[in-house]
Amino acid sequence: MSKVGRPQIKYKCLIAVLPASLILIALILFAAKSKAATTHPSSPSINIRPELQEIQSFNTDLLRGVFIVADPKIIDPNFSRTVVLLIHHEKKGSTGLIINRPTPVSLSEKFPIIKEHLTASDRIFSGGPVLPKTLTMLFQSKSPPSGRIPVLGNTYVTREMDLLADLPMATILERRFRIYSGYAGWEPGQLQAEIIRGDWRVLRTGADLLFEENTDRIWEEMIGRSRERSVQNNSPMLWGHIAVPEMRLDTEAGLTMRVSE
Repeated sequence: MSKVGRPQIKYKCLIAVLPASLILIALILFAAKSKAATTHPSSPSINIRPELQEIQSFNTDLLRGVFIVADPKIIDPNFSRTVVLLIHHEKKGSTGLIINRPTPVSLSEKFPIIKEHLTASDRIFSGGPVLPKTLTMLFQSKSPPSGRIPVLGNTYVTREMDLLADLPMATILERRFRIYSGYAGWEPGQLQAEIIRGDWRVLRTGADLLFEENTDRIWEEMIGRSRERSVQNNSPMLWGHIAVPEMRLDTEAGLTMRVSE
């Protein structure tokens, strides 16, 4: 074999070996990446700051029955000038019902079983933009229904519409119940982030406005209560039943979490 042909043979051998080497390198890199992912799992879609992690770790019952009131700056049509009663909160997320948005749908059309006790002004309410065909009922009862946990005082929540026929007559006649289509929902950490950003004012108050006939005044009244009870800077703030220090974030923008008792 001539000396001229030897480099060609070396090049051919190198080309033959290259694919195997690249595959080996790729396997090594893939194994290293998999190990890193196991050791350091990827962050959730929402970056929860350390201050929020403490709030998120609270007992899930702490936010049950708390109202969140939309800040005047919110222009999202889904939540502008709304008041939401939180009915569920845990690490997996939060859900609530908007209490001040009646729909054009007549309650008697959907539930003829109690039609004789209703008027044309009795409406189904829009509980939020999530699953609008899902119905949820809030009702008050002096005697606790079997297996029901109150969401606020003697107010209970259920998605079992059959229970409507068993409501005390006083509850129906005094309009101490409402049915909502859909609900408001937040992913883990999302609601906390919105509160810190100043989108919502957290308010613990009674159920006196829960079944208010004049729904137009509910937001105005609640926003007024939140202003009256707003906590001064450097004072302890209450989240649920636990006192936590006031948390200031993005101080240059002047954003603080506001919680009113």
